[in-house]
Amino acid sequence: MMMRMNLHGHSVTRARGRHADGGNRLMTRLMTRLSLLACVLAAPASSWALEIKVGSAVRTPSTPTENSFEVKGVSNGLVELNPSGAKVLSERGFESVTRVSVDGNLGLIKGSTSLNLDRQLDSGSPVTAVSTGMFVFAAPLLGGGGAAEVPITVQLSFDGAFHHLSGDPMMVLLGTMSAGTHRGGMYGSSLTFWQAAGGPVRVERSSLSSTGEAFAGAQPLVQSQTAEHLAGVARVSFMARPGDVVGFSGALLGSVTAAYDANQHWQPSSGTVDFLNTGRLSILLPQGYSLDSEAPLLRNVVQTVPEPGSWALMGAGLALLLGLRRPKRGG
Repeated sequence: MMMRMNLHGHSVTRARGRHADGGNRLMTRLMTRLSLLACVLAAPASSWALEIKVGSAVRTPSTPTENSFEVKGVSNGLVELNPSGAKVLSERGFESVTRVSVDGNLGLIKGSTSLNLDRQLDSGSPVTAVSTGMFVFAAPLLGGGGAAEVPITVQLSFDGAFHHLSGDPMMVLLGTMSAGTHRGGMYGSSLTFWQAAGGPVRVERSSLSSTGEAFAGAQPLVQSQTAEHLAGVARVSFMARPGDVVGFSGALLGSVTAAYDANQHWQPSSGTVDFLNTGRLSILLPQGYSLDSEAPLLRNVVQTVPEPGSWALMGAGLALLLGLRRPKRGG
């Protein structure tokens, strides 16, 4: 299933210092590609099998070879990549440490990404390190006494930090969530924190839909925007009825890229994106409804009786959504 991305406020303010216009354009393209990568990795399977439950992790570089990467997935339980935090010295001469873990039983994603370039490199493939964890799940909705639609919310709450060590690296922490039904289509939201050239932390919010239209139920939320404390929620609220196959996926990505100057050189720079504490999946279902699965993921994260505050967070978006779906009167 193809998904289009609608970026709100997509322009990137000019970074200071050695990130001149050429570097800004390259960094903007890189950030967009990272966002697209996470959204593609997070997109539920188009086959809509009756039950899918997957936790996966990706990291790069994983060996000294250029463009190397490692991928691992499990049907449930824990998947870990580089838990010891082993360092990789690439053939191009930069060091990185990428590690990530995904707990499919507890609904947790955590990891960190570090990069250190101690000398200037000529232009070439990006001097970057990336760690990503993700969930994919699908199961039928059960409950209720009829065919009435009910609201469902799926969200990924995450937090982390940027540690600027030297030079002007670009650091990105991106959380995405996509969800929906086989009948109604897929919707999603993503929230990106990024910092470049020693400037302030900036935010990009994205809304996703299978039709390319704006969707009021996609609600990225910024809770904290300082380098020492990044926190946000990628949330999707949508309507479903009993018998619908509900699918959702979430991804959390951290990346560090060396500074790039106007003369197309990679400049010495070092930094770490820390998301070890952590990304957490939550599913909010109305009382009396459930997803038809014995997956440990659901036993840990489904809240069948949401707190009143949780419904309040959903209210505005769902009201808009229902308004958009109301048939228009003629004339």
